[in-house]
Amino acid sequence: MNQNTDTSRISFTAQVTGYIWFINGLSPDVFVTRLGKRLYNLIRPGMLTARHVLGVADLETYLMQRHLVIDHLLEQAVAEGVGQVLEPGCGLSPRGFRFKKKHPRIRYLEADLPHMARWKKELLEQAGLMSDGHEILTCNILDREGPDSLEQIAATHLDPDVPTALITEGVIGYFDRASLEPFWKAVGGLLSETGGCYLTDNVPILRGGLASDLMRLWRRVIGLTTRGRMHAHFETTGDAERAFQSLGFKEVIVHKPENLAGEIDIPVTRLPTSIQVIQAMGSGPGRKKHKPMNA
Repeated sequence: MNQNTDTSRISFTAQVTGYIWFINGLSPDVFVTRLGKRLYNLIRPGMLTARHVLGVADLETYLMQRHLVIDHLLEQAVAEGVGQVLEPGCGLSPRGFRFKKKHPRIRYLEADLPHMARWKKELLEQAGLMSDGHEILTCNILDREGPDSLEQIAATHLDPDVPTALITEGVIGYFDRASLEPFWKAVGGLLSETGGCYLTDNVPILRGGLASDLMRLWRRVIGLTTRGRMHAHFETTGDAERAFQSLGFKEVIVHKPENLAGEIDIPVTRLPTSIQVIQAMGSGPGRKKHKPMNA
């Protein structure tokens, strides 16, 4: 694979997010690392200033908002018939463990690059937290063929007759839109067969203002620490909806966390956040009509 699309650099931030899930009560301590805790404590003063002095969303608020909104939408999808979940780029997310514990009947397939997949599987197995129907696979979302491609994983591990949820959280910002569109098209094709939904986070292209300045600063910091540029893909909600519809999704809803604060327990700040969650529905059999929750 071309070095410009090397995804190994992403695992660095997985340790920070793993610690944030833990201190907010979402994760077992098995995913806590010394590096993750050290990095969190390093950036904590700046986050508290952004949150309590400036009134804008800091990194921890962003991460909690996107994680809990995706959880909420996945709960809805499971209630509506989704029976299998595939989460590429899972990192140290505790979602697979939590959803299998709450919904033992579903199959939950977590996937990441080989070193992260092996590490996560070892951590879960050593802690006795793996269960039937919970698997850790290797996957590279930029591969379109070969054993680590979405297409091969779907053919080998997914039941084409079972509605499917596919999740990428904290992944797409590492790649430009041109690199991602083949993957998104493959997801749309998969869900056109199985039905279900695709859930991913999105930070829109921002044009000025304090939130825009802080987001640009955060992207620079992440880019420096992970040796690559961070990307935004869509300027407006309509841009995102049209893009995903053109790639094979039937219905697309862009959710804003502050509009869901009355339904789910999520952190909010004085000024609106810029994080969004895209919910793109497949056109496969058994798909139910979704009502936008942020209208």
